[in-house]
Amino acid sequence: MQRFLAGLDEKINPVAGLNTWHANPDSSSEKVLLIVHGFISSTRHLLEEMAAIGEGRTFLQAAKKRYRKILTFDHPTISVSPLLNALDLQRVLRDERADVDVICHSRGGLVARWWLEGLGGPAYGSHRRVIFVGSPLAGTGLAAPPRLRAALELLNSIGTALQRIAEFAAVASVFAQVAAALFSVVNSLLKALAKTPFVDGAINMIAGVSSMSRVGNNPDLTRLRVAVAGTAFDPQQYDYYAVKSNFEPEDVGWAFWKRFRNPVERLENWAADLVFRGPNDLIVDTDSMHDLSDAVQLPNTAERIWDFNTSKDVHHMNYFRQPKTIKFFEDTLFKR
Repeated sequence: MQRFLAGLDEKINPVAGLNTWHANPDSSSEKVLLIVHGFISSTRHLLEEMAAIGEGRTFLQAAKKRYRKILTFDHPTISVSPLLNALDLQRVLRDERADVDVICHSRGGLVARWWLEGLGGPAYGSHRRVIFVGSPLAGTGLAAPPRLRAALELLNSIGTALQRIAEFAAVASVFAQVAAALFSVVNSLLKALAKTPFVDGAINMIAGVSSMSRVGNNPDLTRLRVAVAGTAFDPQQYDYYAVKSNFEPEDVGWAFWKRFRNPVERLENWAADLVFRGPNDLIVDTDSMHDLSDAVQLPNTAERIWDFNTSKDVHHMNYFRQPKTIKFFEDTLFKR
């Protein structure tokens, strides 16, 4: 099983590790920007998403001038937990002599928190801004066996159909391509787990998934959240920010012909409604995206959280293509 999961990770992201995307040795700034991707993704994908819009290209050019280095951290997300990813990150960045700002997507937010809060982060530098984009800070219902069980059969049955729809109807759509890849991985996992009698036990065998499970007895999240609430860790030491959304496709009402538009998004949302108990961006519960612990929440202010609210356009896969997300990056990293 572990070899199979590691093989999936290598197929999705064959080049793992810390890389320098851009270096500016002449910069007067000593600050470093670190970009961390999420589940079954890559930093290359995040950079391509930003570069796909003018606002994103402008942001990246400005970041090259403002930071001494822009680093990317690519890591396995299925076969190992965020804590082990953070351990790898700590080994390579422990001696970094700079303030490190972080942009992290999805599961990458848990990697960043374990790195900074659990392992101490860099030995040098003091002020760090961290922007969590659609991150399951309190876990995600998608990885919770009690609710995931209800959706496994559905995902298995429509996975192949979704791939066909994505390839036929939206070849140019990044979301469709990523959705197809996502369901390809899900289908592979389902086939591999078909011989496992208990779904709960099967999910727990997948370290990269079970560590994000939104259940009360999740040992990874419990330890991380207790560390924030009950130890000497001071949330004010870190400037934490978040970007979140609740994705809901447009209500087509009696205009039934519109139901044939964007079929991938509609089927995705239908499946998500079986898994999540409340608002979500297709992958992560919306209220989890700013929930550090039972006692510590990110302040619900426009300065700390950019909230797309209920949106028919913004979901987990396309945050980095949104001009308002990029604007929030600029305001947070350049102006505060």
